[in-house]
Amino acid sequence: MKSQWIIVFILVLLIIGITVFAMLNPNDPPTSVLSEFMSEEQINNFNTIVSKCGITVDKIVRDDSLDELDGENTIGFRIRNKYSNNIILYIKNGTVKSIRYADNYLYNDGNFLGRLSDYL
Repeated sequence: MKSQWIIVFILVLLIIGITVFAMLNPNDPPTSVLSEFMSEEQINNFNTIVSKCGITVDKIVRDDSLDELDGENTIGFRIRNKYSNNIILYIKNGTVKSIRYADNYLYNDGNFLGRLSDYL
């Protein structure tokens, strides 16, 4: 009888642990960090641009040390995927200004200049 209560207690703790883990780790899309700086339409445009550049986005991280390195009022981010943690995104006034990898522009000022696979 005592062993049944131990099993029930362990199951309850397991359920509580899984619930707390799920609450602390929401399943937000990688672009959620951009929502502070871009509208939904601009984020959709970003998704189109990275797709054309051959980039699959796993995570986007804000990096304020990159700010204004690609022109005045640009805001910098690092895009991470299975190939690199150092794809650089610059946005300006809510739109994609440029995307760079290894000092090569993949996208700049509305122009597609290459694909990530060209530089891997």
